[in-house]
Amino acid sequence: MSTLAAVFAVLIFAAAAGLTTVRIIERRDTRAHAAALAEELYALVESFDQSFSAYFARCRSVLAEGGAVAPLEEAGWREMRRDSARARTLVGLYFPTLWPQVKRTDALLSQAAAALRRLEVDEHDAGRVRGLDRALSELTEAMEALKGAVVMAHRGGESRRPVLPRRLLPGLRGVRAAA
Repeated sequence: MSTLAAVFAVLIFAAAAGLTTVRIIERRDTRAHAAALAEELYALVESFDQSFSAYFARCRSVLAEGGAVAPLEEAGWREMRRDSARARTLVGLYFPTLWPQVKRTDALLSQAAAALRRLEVDEHDAGRVRGLDRALSELTEAMEALKGAVVMAHRGGESRRPVLPRRLLPGLRGVRAAA
């Protein structure tokens, strides 16, 4: 009987070790996946920020020379819209607490575009120049704040829900929930 108990004890310890290993691997994979998502979101926001900064700088210099504002298509609008859609998907699925920053950035982007159009009407109006400078400064600050929020959301583990499919057997879900 003691041999049977020893075999049973070995099986229990092996099962516990196996479950622990599965849990450690699953956590590592979840962290790696969350890090990849945060990095992708950060890169998308950074790319969007750089594209619009370059666009506004180019338009500002063209206006200073007396030209007309370049259409958004010249700024790579199609790619920016695709990147924006991907970023919004990531925020919606994995980083929902970032929505206020995304909405603020959208509003400031619209304000900057409107200020640019107003400046185009009269590029010598000092008030309009200051308005565009203020709008671009606020937009830059908002983009930096959004990038910082992405980093903090990832570091703080903002999303506690799983980002990878569960690989445990249906019978083991109760064991995982109790752990």
